[in-house]
Amino acid sequence: MASADANRKRIIKALEAFNGGDLEQYRGSSAEDAAIHGLPAGIEPSPRGLRTFLETLLQGLPDIRVSIEDTVAEADLVALRLTYAGTHRGELLGASPTGKRISWNGLTIRRFDENSLTVERWIRNDTDSLRAELGLRLDGG
Repeated sequence: MASADANRKRIIKALEAFNGGDLEQYRGSSAEDAAIHGLPAGIEPSPRGLRTFLETLLQGLPDIRVSIEDTVAEADLVALRLTYAGTHRGELLGASPTGKRISWNGLTIRRFDENSLTVERWIRNDTDSLRAELGLRLDGG
C-alpha cells in the first residue's frame, strides 16, 4: 500500500495540473472505475461524471484555480479543505456571466489504492456561497 504521504503528494500534484489546465493529468489521478460521491444531481458518480461537471464548471469559470488550505492524510485517505476562485465569464448554475471574481470553499476526501490512484471520493462544496456570489436565490430560484 502507498503511504499516506505519497497519496497526499499525488493529490497535490493533480491539483497543480488542474490549475495549469492539464485536465487529463488531473483526471489521471483517479482509477477508471472510481466512485465519485457528491456531484450535482443528475451527474453520474464516476470519473466520466466528474469530467462532465468539470467541463461545465470551466465554461462558467474558465480561469478557475483551486487552493489547498489544509490536508490531513492517514492510511489510504486524504482530506482536503479547498478554496475555489475564478471569473464568472460563462453561464454557471443557470446564472448569466457577470464578469465578477467569485470564490467558495469545499471539502473533499479521497480514498487511494496501492498505486496512489483515487478509488473513492466524497465532495462537499459550499454551494450556498457560490449561489449567493452568482446572485442566485439560495432556495434554488
